Amino acid sequence: MKNIHNIKIQYRFIGIILILFTMELVLNSCEQDEIVPAGPIFIDNSCNTNNVSFIHFVKPIIEKNCIFCHDNSFASGGVNLEGYENVKKAAVNGAIKKSLSGIMNSYINDDCDLRKITAWINQGSKNN
Repeated sequence: MKNIHNIKIQYRFIGIILILFTMELVLNSCEQDEIVPAGPIFIDNSCNTNNVSFIHFVKPIIEKNCIFCHDNSFASGGVNLEGYENVKKAAVNGAIKKSLSGIMNSYINDDCDLRKITAWINQGSKNN
């Protein structure tokens, strides 16, 4: 009877370890090492960054590339990008610019999209 009790304790311990390991994988799944360009960066001058609209440009870029890790239910790194108010807050406190110039810029593959988000922030992060 004592062996059965010991086996149950061992299975519980293994279960707890597996749960903790799974949680660690989930919590770190949105992180990625910074990617450094191998050669010169060429700027495409055809990207229009005048009067960048939140609704037409910034919101779709965020929904396509960022929202899966930064929404109301899972704000990775404490950054919630769901809805204009949350995006503006992250723009004003510098979280977006910091992310786009570091680890998170690899999630947005289009250089024009990166420039549009930066321009929108520089233009006052308007709800337009």
